[in-house]
Amino acid sequence: MAKRKTRAETIGNVSVEFLRTGNPWIDAGIVGLYRVLNAKATYVEPPANYFDGSAQAEYPNVDVAELSHDRLTVTGPADQVQACLEAAYDRLIATYFNISSKKQREEKGSYNFYFDSATQRFVTFPKRKAAGAALLLFDKAARPAREQLTWGTAPDAKGKLAPTAGRMPQELSQLQGELDRFMAENALKPGPPAGLLIDGPNQVCPKVEIRVSDHLSKAKANCFMTGEPSATFVEAKETAFPLLLSFTHISLLTEVLTVIKLAAIFHNTVHVFEL
Repeated sequence: MAKRKTRAETIGNVSVEFLRTGNPWIDAGIVGLYRVLNAKATYVEPPANYFDGSAQAEYPNVDVAELSHDRLTVTGPADQVQACLEAAYDRLIATYFNISSKKQREEKGSYNFYFDSATQRFVTFPKRKAAGAALLLFDKAARPAREQLTWGTAPDAKGKLAPTAGRMPQELSQLQGELDRFMAENALKPGPPAGLLIDGPNQVCPKVEIRVSDHLSKAKANCFMTGEPSATFVEAKETAFPLLLSFTHISLLTEVLTVIKLAAIFHNTVHVFEL
């Protein structure tokens, strides 16, 4: 999983407000976040456990149902609100970004693999890519979810030792025979070229920080997008704000919204809200 989670910066109950801005990217994200939090219907095939994972079921002390004409309010203990938003983000990624198409699942020969250090076994997985509107804004290659070790060396065409895909890293060289048998049995090619994946597959996952804080009492400046005071800011980028130049002083809460809403952009007014 991408490095994006941090602990809540305050204790006690908090109310996190996602205000309507008039900006279509953010406002679609507000409704999209609401739908994800409440496990509403999706416009793509959702993960098997999607409808079992509403925030109300997982975090009964967090109120995620307060959607009005001008804002979405998420209220509850700070640590649970933090965990609730992180869970919503994970659900978004599993539904729209880090998924495999039917064709990718069927093409066993294109599968990749990783080494599970706990079980000492190699595990296959299909290729993954964002789907639907999310693909228009985040058409990027999958990256390692966990660790990746450089391949071991073998003589190249000039006889010099060089990292070679399929050669076990030095610290795992005793498993070379096992890897060779595994690839032969599954008709797999060695890869990825950068190194052996450890303890997890590649994943498609936009990076984001989710940080619940008492942003009003600790406010440092105003967000350039919403005009609201906040204590934490991140840089706006075109991935989250299409057609806008990069600039700083975007509220961190706004950045959470922009990532959550990516899958909804460029759909009609019905599908825009169907995250």
